[in-house]
Amino acid sequence: MKTISRESFILFNEQLSSMLGLDLPLPESLRQVSFELQDKRLATTLAEVIRDVERGKSYAEAVDKRASELPELYGAMVKAGEESGNLAEILRQTASYHHDMMMLENKVKANLIYPGILTAALVLLLLLYGLHVVPRMATIFASVAPRDLLGPYRSVSLPWPTRLLVWFGGSYLFPALCVCAAAAGWRYRQRIAHWWEANQFMAPVWGDLMLSAYIARICRTLGVLLKSGVALNEALLLTEKTLPNRVVAESFQAARRSVTAGKKLGASLSAAGFFPPAFTWMVGMAEEREGVERCLLEAGEYYQHRVERRSQLLARLVEPALLVMFGVIFGFLVIAYFGPLIMPVFGGGEY
Repeated sequence: MKTISRESFILFNEQLSSMLGLDLPLPESLRQVSFELQDKRLATTLAEVIRDVERGKSYAEAVDKRASELPELYGAMVKAGEESGNLAEILRQTASYHHDMMMLENKVKANLIYPGILTAALVLLLLLYGLHVVPRMATIFASVAPRDLLGPYRSVSLPWPTRLLVWFGGSYLFPALCVCAAAAGWRYRQRIAHWWEANQFMAPVWGDLMLSAYIARICRTLGVLLKSGVALNEALLLTEKTLPNRVVAESFQAARRSVTAGKKLGASLSAAGFFPPAFTWMVGMAEEREGVERCLLEAGEYYQHRVERRSQLLARLVEPALLVMFGVIFGFLVIAYFGPLIMPVFGGGEY
């Protein structure tokens, strides 16, 4: 959802579902709900929807005209709700689905925000030291003779960390590396993004986290659509459109085409090669017992909890690793800066 606030959208559907559940008229219910909207974009879109409904169009038709301003799933679910005569329940399910997705994303972000801050701080400090502090210190060390710097230890050469600092900071190597890395990253950004989308699932912990996140999204989306009365092929197509990862979307597209050709959903997902065997087996067994909707929703809840646990584990692993990296880098800098003054023995020689 790129144009409107997800929270406002959830509250809107919850309120509208409650009003329609009391058999209140749709146009007036829409108008009353619009009075409490804080999101201006959603309020503007809803005002246009209200005008179309008052002119005799159905709610599904009015929503379909604003498909670019609303979530892709919304139009299909509203249409299914009107056709089944159970629009209030469909709107409630829509609000619940978006609420669950929002809570999942928020929990993952909350678990990873501290490691993200540490990583950003480390990168910024390295850039600051590499571009500003290190060149100045290198100039100082290069301009002062070792015998003047070391006082009584005149036969001691500079420690190797200091010599490395003088060589590295006295040249344009670090700025050149930064510029080259930035230019290469921008030039090959699409290739890098595609490579990362394809290979991130092989990374320890992170790969399982992202795999579980995508399966949770697929299960919840497809399960809600099927429960709302959307046909399987259309539900698969709509679910595919919600997948931001091209590799995952291509695997799911292969499964959708297989289902369109007449194969079972479980076998199609298994043949796609992306989904875990236990998951595809469970879906296949649910098909035989005509319980695919329930199976998908329960699997989505399981993988949602798995994402939460994996994100917590990743945060616990990343934080100490970053702290150790901080210690190593700044320990090296301290030795390089103050080694010639307080640790002349590092340089060897006689004194």
